[in-house]
This record gives sequence, C-alpha cells and structure tokens, in this order.
Amino acid sequence: IVKDDPNIEKFVIQTEGVSDLSPLFATISSTYSGVSNIIGKAIKLGLCYSATNMYPTENDDIVYASSLEDGTYNYEIELNPATLYYYRAIIYYDGRYFYGDAKKFTSPNLPIYHQAVDMGLSVKWSPCNLGAETTEMPGDYYAWGEVLPKGDKEKYSQENYVYYDSLGDTYINIGKDISGTTYDAASTSLGGAWRMPTYEEVKELYNNCEWKSAKYNGKRGYLVKGSNGQYLFIVTVSCTSTFSSKLGYSQFWTSTLSDNDSYDANDSAYYLNYSYFNVSNTFMAKETLKYLGLPIRPVCN
Repeated sequence: IVKDDPNIEKFVIQTEGVSDLSPLFATISSTYSGVSNIIGKAIKLGLCYSATNMYPTENDDIVYASSLEDGTYNYEIELNPATLYYYRAIIYYDGRYFYGDAKKFTSPNLPIYHQAVDMGLSVKWSPCNLGAETTEMPGDYYAWGEVLPKGDKEKYSQENYVYYDSLGDTYINIGKDISGTTYDAASTSLGGAWRMPTYEEVKELYNNCEWKSAKYNGKRGYLVKGSNGQYLFIVTVSCTSTFSSKLGYSQFWTSTLSDNDSYDANDSAYYLNYSYFNVSNTFMAKETLKYLGLPIRPVCN
C-alpha cells in the first residue's frame, strides 16, 4: 500500500469464506475497516472473482456493497457448475484499487444429462425435459396423453387432439392417471422405469424442495434443491397455447386428470406452473386443457 494518504493507512481488507454454495450461486463475505466517515473521496467496497485469474482484479467480475460503513458484507454471485473460482475483497479509493487475500472454491456439479437424480423424494427425477439434450433446453411439447410431439409449426388445438371426438364434441376417456401406460410419452420414449410424474409426485417436488430463480447457460428457470442436497434445474418455457404464452413459468405435465369442479371432468389435466417473476403468486399445480402442448419431466422409481 502506498502510504501517501492517511486514510489508506487505516484500511483493513479481509477476504472471508463461502457459504450457501450451490451449482449456480455462492454467498461470499468480506470485512472492511477504516472506510467509515471518508469524505470528499470516491470510495467503493466490493468483491472481485474469476474462473481464470488466480488473483482477480478490477478487470474481472466485481460486485459492490450497497453501503460504505465498516463491517462484514455478504455478496451473492452467479456461478457455473463444477468450476474453480478465485476471489478476494477489493476497495476502490480515489482512483486506486486495494485487495484482500485471494481465496478459492469449486462449485458443485449440476446434473444436466439424462440420469436418475435422487432428490430425497419418493421418486427420482430426470435432469432434462423429455426430448431435450441438456437441462436448460425445453425439450419437446406434448398434448396430454399423446406420445409424439406435433412439432413447432403445427398448432396444438382441440381439432387435432388425438383424443377429441369432433362429431360428438367430447373427449375420449383414456384414464384418470396415465403414468406408465401406453398414453405416457416418457414411458413409451425412454422405456424402463421412466414415466410421467403424477400430481402427488409433482406436489412432493414443490413442497419438499427449495426453489430459487436462476439462470443456466443464459436460460431462465429454477434451481431446485432436494432435502439431501442434490439439485435440478427446471427451465422456464412458453406454453404452446396462443392465448397463454407464459415465458416466465416453469411448466410441465403431470399424468393426472383434473378433478376440479370448475373444469369438465374429462377435458383438463394438472401441470406444474411455477412463476419465475412472482414466486409469492406461484401455483404448484393448475389445470389446463389436455390438447395444449407442454413439456414432460420424467421420473422413475
């Protein structure tokens, strides 16, 4: 430190540890003293971090504190999974930068390819939607009970729904729960023990896991943490309905027919509907018309 300013001599910069570490987030603490009551000089407190530079500087990623008081500050930073990061506290003062000791950590891995992930629940979950190559992709869209996607260019409508009888203006009954049946796209596509999740299994995922809005590879969604510390990423998608485009929602079908009295007993099924923008107004499961296209997130026993 260049001791040409009495304020600089008072600076103590301490890089602290990492908490709340997950594949996509970390909370890092830094402590500063000697910065309170500085007047007439530009000053900022922060944390710099890098996945390539062992001694991060102002040229790397930086998050700044919202205050200029002595004390300990917590910074939440976004991460990539399974990556080694270097970090250290930083003070910007009167055109110069001063640093604490450099430290490091490695972010946990995030399952992104097809495998069975144990979230500490009654079933195991796939990291990917059906038809997706990786976890951040939406995968294919299916009408409820149909085992083939219609494709991006074909409208999901009542008229082309396989289980709609246009002559009788009725829906063909294929069962109250289609998980593991010939109407289950996950079961018919993947085979083995894979199948669509039931209403109760989606409810369990919703109620017994921690959900946090996140981004992975530039895609919005939710980082879901199981009671055993395992993670899933559930991407937000856009419903194929022309009147219900919900880009800010994580959605996928359950295998369970709706029993809500406000709906026709045979025209609607439950689906996960998790809001990216307003968690307080989130609905765990809602009902929607079976002919609409939604992704499927497979499970297995």
